[in-house]
Amino acid sequence: MNKRIFLTHVVPKNKIESLDVSAAGNYFSYNLIDNNCFDEVWSMIPINIDEKIVENDGIHYIQTRFLSNKNVFRLLNIFIDNLKVFLGIKGNVNLWYYNLTHQTVFLYLLLKIFKPRVKQFVILLDFTPSKNKISLQNFIFNLINKSDGVISLTSNKFLYSKNTIVLPGIVTEIKDNSKITSVNKSFMLSGILSKNRCPELILKAFSEFPEYELIITGKIDDQSLVDTYCNTFSNIRYLGFLNYDNYVKELEKATFSINSRDPQYEENLYNFPSKSIEHLMHNKILVSTMEYSELNGIEYMYVPPTLDDFRTFFKELKNIDEDELIGKYANQSSKVFDLFGISNWKNSFEKIERNGKSD
Repeated sequence: MNKRIFLTHVVPKNKIESLDVSAAGNYFSYNLIDNNCFDEVWSMIPINIDEKIVENDGIHYIQTRFLSNKNVFRLLNIFIDNLKVFLGIKGNVNLWYYNLTHQTVFLYLLLKIFKPRVKQFVILLDFTPSKNKISLQNFIFNLINKSDGVISLTSNKFLYSKNTIVLPGIVTEIKDNSKITSVNKSFMLSGILSKNRCPELILKAFSEFPEYELIITGKIDDQSLVDTYCNTFSNIRYLGFLNYDNYVKELEKATFSINSRDPQYEENLYNFPSKSIEHLMHNKILVSTMEYSELNGIEYMYVPPTLDDFRTFFKELKNIDEDELIGKYANQSSKVFDLFGISNWKNSFEKIERNGKSD
């Protein structure tokens, strides 16, 4: 039986906030790691991080910073990291990449040429194809399609590998998971509030309806825009980047969760809002500016990303019977767990590996 190795890009949990890395990406990987989905875990530290990572947590950290980490030396560091992993992989192995990127593509090619018995699989979180046909991005995506199998978080129309399973997210059971029994008017918006998340639209909409509270956590691109609204409207609060425990405490106060991705941005068509699944697992009512086939079987409230549509939504929300609202849209954690729980992921790993290309 092949050893299953996970190659990811996590940092130690206690450094996620200080190193300014993707919290969602790290916690996604740790959900798989902590639930024993792999025999070994290797982490190639993101190339933009210079701080030396030393941690005794069972993860093999790969981090070369030779002389400098700029220009040609950065490429050299990536090359050495890839070579270290290549030399460290021995025997029959099923290697799972957390995304295939510029930082791991050389390893993929080395293994394909010199160690073809190593099966290479990809967990594809998000990938927007380049409009330029001749590009590193499209070259990598072509390699993903030619890998031995893929678990994709989205139904990507450019993904033609037959050995593919779509699993939009991963959830674990929550102890003492409280159910919503009454509806408050508090909405949680969490993650990275960048231009492709309709920040001005959301802020403007809540500013016109002071009876609804907006709680924002995570990173924001336009600090001055958010500060202006927070300082002017008491129903809009920005709490910054919170550690996980404090974040969950704030989440528990809200009835609603907002996914505000703008479908006009192409990158939003090829990634899935993992925060939405997390919030659904906490029994929140999801309000989304995009529709997702990946959430088939889950009830959520779709609001097109325009100010008029949000005005209509807020006005109509006042008139929806509370029991009807809770009965249809809240407390869906059991459905979410059945679809995206850890057992589903373990079964998917096994199925993809069984169907993997033969030597």
